[in-house]
Amino acid sequence: MKLEEFWNNPIEAYLKAERYVNNGSRSGIKNTTSLETSPLSSIDEFELYSIESDDLICIGQDEEFVFPSKYVLIHPDLVESELLLSYKGCISRTNIKVSPTASGRTTYCSAYGCFIKLAYFEILGRIPRHLGLEILQSAFEVTNNLKSLIDAGVCNSSFAILREDKGLLTKLNLSDSETYELGVIFREGKPYPSIQEYFAMVPFFSLFSKELKPDSNWELCEYQDEPLIVQLFLQQSEFSTISDFTLNKILKPLFHTYFDSLLLGGIELEAHAQNMLISISRNFEVKQIVCRDLESAGRDISLMQERNIFFNDIAKSYKYIKKTIPESGEKYSTYQRTHSFMFDFKLGEYIVTPLIDCICNFDPTVNRDFLVSEIKLFNRDFIEQFPSDYFPVQWCDYDDVVWGNSVKKKYNWYDNPKYR
Repeated sequence: MKLEEFWNNPIEAYLKAERYVNNGSRSGIKNTTSLETSPLSSIDEFELYSIESDDLICIGQDEEFVFPSKYVLIHPDLVESELLLSYKGCISRTNIKVSPTASGRTTYCSAYGCFIKLAYFEILGRIPRHLGLEILQSAFEVTNNLKSLIDAGVCNSSFAILREDKGLLTKLNLSDSETYELGVIFREGKPYPSIQEYFAMVPFFSLFSKELKPDSNWELCEYQDEPLIVQLFLQQSEFSTISDFTLNKILKPLFHTYFDSLLLGGIELEAHAQNMLISISRNFEVKQIVCRDLESAGRDISLMQERNIFFNDIAKSYKYIKKTIPESGEKYSTYQRTHSFMFDFKLGEYIVTPLIDCICNFDPTVNRDFLVSEIKLFNRDFIEQFPSDYFPVQWCDYDDVVWGNSVKKKYNWYDNPKYR
């Protein structure tokens, strides 16, 4: 993919990058939506369905944002699902057309200029993706928390989010004794805060991924342009080496944003390559680090209490993180493990390591050890602000399996964390 495609049509180029300039999850797990709605299909758009209900909860509506629908929207793959076949209410096709993005269940609606995040209660990636009340509440709470930091001017100047503070939810009566909470989240289409220089967004995974053929089973295009991170560097006049550019314009702002979210807001971002983006100007300057999928971010209640950060004590069964003691036979507590998993594995192994690999492949003279030492030095000032036992001494990842009722997550521990 050529960087100039963003200059010609930023939305179209963004969607292309989302769908086709994507190496997929590090795990190799590729469970996605149907062929007709897959991000890898050549289909530009498909229509959503809606589920009519009088029992409707509306959260976050304001005068500046027009809801695409007055009812909860559902993915077309789910219309014939076992769960909805037991629902006796009205399900109908809408004229709301959307384009798939990398996640499959998050779609982009060009008519409204927003993203529509849908429930998907079949396996998508590792797990089904539900959108119940507590999940919506958590997304809205995280959004409002981070928005307040931005409004107060306490974050670094690169810090930005895609707001997820509007949505709808209904409770479906499936039988006399069973109900199901079904929601939809409307995610804003441009970063907050709005800046004059903003022109386009680029997903982090697209910076180092190869381009795929549409309608293929992850088959690469025969001709590959230079990775987008390389093309971005070649547009810069300020930096003479790709390592300096990547370190100072991408990696340092990325880590700064991650730590600002935690230390100032108590919010632990799930900052893997699908959830983080950069925003660029028309001149291809990197302007913002954009955090999205705020529904998946954790609220570190213990850290909030320790740092006197205000929070609303809601949605206690979803992404509600509190200090724990190690379980029997475990080296570290779930609390510590979560911090390593999100920082060392999700951020480190999904973004930082492949990005460094990419620039080293482009320029073999890049000193990887020096680059990593500079990252650790930069991060040290932030790490020292946490309680001494916040991060474990080691770092962890987990096995590449699809989770089910009979499959237990297995975490693997390693010495010498790479980036702290």
